[in-house]
Amino acid sequence: MDESPLSLPGNSPSMPNVQAPQSQYDFIEVDGQYEIVNVPIDVEDDEDDEDYNLSDFSESDDDIIEDFGMEDDGINRAIGGKQLEGVWNGEGDSDHGDSDELRSVEGSSDDEGNSRPRFPEFNQRIGMENVQLVKDKKFASHVIFKEALNEWCIKEKHDFEYKHNDKWRVTADHKNSKISSRWLANKYLPFFRDDHTWTANALKGAVFRDHEVDVTLDQCYKAKRMTFKMIHGAEEKQYERLWDYAAAIRKWNVGSTVKIQTTNDVFERMYICLDACKKGFLAGCRPLIGIDGCHLKGITGGQLLVAVGKDGNDNIFLIAFAIVEIENKSSWTWFLQCLLDDIGHVDENGWGLVETFKDLMPNAEHRFCIRHLHANFKKDFPGKVLKDAMWSAARATTKNSFDFHMDELKKLDVKAYEWLVKLDVRTWSRHAFNARSKSDTLVNNIAESFNAWILEARDKPVLTMMEIIRVMLMQKLQTKRDHMRRYEGRVCPRIYKKLERIKSEVGHCISRWNGESKYEVEYIYGGRYVVDLNERTCGCGRWGLSGIPCFHAAAAIIEHGEQFETYVDIAYTK
Repeated sequence: MDESPLSLPGNSPSMPNVQAPQSQYDFIEVDGQYEIVNVPIDVEDDEDDEDYNLSDFSESDDDIIEDFGMEDDGINRAIGGKQLEGVWNGEGDSDHGDSDELRSVEGSSDDEGNSRPRFPEFNQRIGMENVQLVKDKKFASHVIFKEALNEWCIKEKHDFEYKHNDKWRVTADHKNSKISSRWLANKYLPFFRDDHTWTANALKGAVFRDHEVDVTLDQCYKAKRMTFKMIHGAEEKQYERLWDYAAAIRKWNVGSTVKIQTTNDVFERMYICLDACKKGFLAGCRPLIGIDGCHLKGITGGQLLVAVGKDGNDNIFLIAFAIVEIENKSSWTWFLQCLLDDIGHVDENGWGLVETFKDLMPNAEHRFCIRHLHANFKKDFPGKVLKDAMWSAARATTKNSFDFHMDELKKLDVKAYEWLVKLDVRTWSRHAFNARSKSDTLVNNIAESFNAWILEARDKPVLTMMEIIRVMLMQKLQTKRDHMRRYEGRVCPRIYKKLERIKSEVGHCISRWNGESKYEVEYIYGGRYVVDLNERTCGCGRWGLSGIPCFHAAAAIIEHGEQFETYVDIAYTK
């Protein structure tokens, strides 16, 4: 057979027992032109690389077929507009073509005085960071050579496209960039390992800065999913370790509650209440719980149900959370029953919350989130005027004020008025709230804020997600504890800032003392109320509802010559 300069034949038929060095062809740049060069490929195992696993760093054959539409053998490239063809026999190639001439094995006595030169070898462990392709460089396999060539082309801004390959030959043309999602995942794996919140947009920007290549967001999202699978393993496998995880929590966080429910040996629900959260809520939080559910974004789906409270500094305080199959009455009943077993006893859209509260906590005060209530209200009664009228009625802290705003709403739309009247006023208007909880909140933003806080964890596998939540929670609690230990005031810092804003309104009030513990306070812009310092109440209703003196009470306290902070409810003190 005629020997071609691009032909890489295998072992000579006349030497069946001789294993010659494999070789491959690459290119070098000479005076601005690219020339094809011979690249020997070492088939012997490198002792330094005996623990090295190529599958961790290279694309599988299936990936090659998927990404480039080619078969599973060989490697070839064409750079600078030139086509490159190579032959790979899967075993070992001779440097002597198809010649019938018998050649001696390297190092034999026949080669004395005429030994072959030693070629520089490519070190994959360190060479991939800055690939240098030079003539006669040796590669351990065609897979490593392919990866090195890909790295070099990205660094040097060369593009190529596979055209054809068969068992012996692969052809590629200079055309399109081969920065694939798998390459991105392998290249930027350490960044995702160090920071699990690293986003696809951040990856896109990093690739452009590092390589001046504008990859698509779809590539970045795919690469991000690949890195998470590399780091965390298959999501389905993590469900097999849930019982081990539960046992570890019970062992190392004594007092914590972990419950797992299965149906026909298939995971269905899991509830977690850490001991620190349980004790912290009972010792330092107001008797107020916000509950909400959010979707999990992993491949198995599901819902995350959470129960959160507010500490003395008005910060979010997680009490418990659960992973369930769907948000309905059954899952909410199970979750809240588990919660009540831990902390004791303290709907309209079909989620089952209203019915659950009636069944499990008939004496507990239940409030609607007005933002969600208005979302249902506006389906039948849209418009900003009706929205403002509804919110004014919800914010009313006295019965007279509430009746006034409801009458205004009735004048605007009788049906909208009737829609609200059907609801229990104790669930949505401040004037009817129980003052025991020391909260005048109208929205469930504490639970919504927590769901937003753990957003980056919700697309992770189940064990990874729970560990991220646990670690984030541990760090947050420790940070807040250290801050409060250094704080020297009696009233918590966020509440103290509220008091300073309230004091700024005192100058607009006129106080008249009755000689005992009561004051009549007139607000110059309208309104006159009775303040009782002994009962810690004001006719406007705000002081008794929130536990923080209103500006009418502040005027009376200052007029009485006492410290404003001493009248703040104990729930807000250090």
